[in-house]
Amino acid sequence: MRLDLTSVMILLGLQMLAFSWRVAREIDGNESHPFLWVPLPDNVNVAAMLAVLYFCIIAPFTTTGIRLYSVGVLGRASFAAATVLIAAHPLIVASHYRLWRGVRRGAPAEESEKLPYCTRQEAVVQVVALAAAVVVFVWVLQAANGAAAVVQPR
Repeated sequence: MRLDLTSVMILLGLQMLAFSWRVAREIDGNESHPFLWVPLPDNVNVAAMLAVLYFCIIAPFTTTGIRLYSVGVLGRASFAAATVLIAAHPLIVASHYRLWRGVRRGAPAEESEKLPYCTRQEAVVQVVALAAAVVVFVWVLQAANGAAAVVQPR
């Protein structure tokens, strides 16, 4: 099974859209913290974006022979894991803003209510999303290795 370049570009576009939304929000100063920063879900998103960019676009064009098979398998696995992470990204961002707890946005924020780097809700959802991405990554690697081990009779 080969990975379609169109689906890779769509995934990269979604990842870039999520990250550019964060950058625009930070530049506009819509957060309740005194300094600019990039939260945990966006750091994970950037790491997944770089993995997809390398294993799905750069590495297949720069390798040949037996290494091309392993790059193709890693490309499919990183694509699948990044897809899980971008699907979970809105849930993680909602957890970052404590939307599951039902905090009122109109209430004046005290110093103790300033937005931390990582809320407890966000950490839990991020760990679950990362665990799911690792499971999918390993599952794709095992499926590819199992398919390679099967010898087709002629």
